[in-house]
Amino acid sequence: METYYSTRQVSEMLGVNIITVRRWIDKGLLPAIKLERVLRIKKIDLDSFLEQRRVKK
Repeated sequence: METYYSTRQVSEMLGVNIITVRRWIDKGLLPAIKLERVLRIKKIDLDSFLEQRRVKK
């Protein structure tokens, strides 16, 4: 079973404003789906998003 997060959960995990998360979704940077009229982010999509933005040392 896949794990899904709400935009609020993602914002709290990353320490950013919920509006920032919505902007990432609106720009197509962070995939999200609507489940029961609420935006949800798959864990695998969040992991991929974070990996792409990780600072390379």
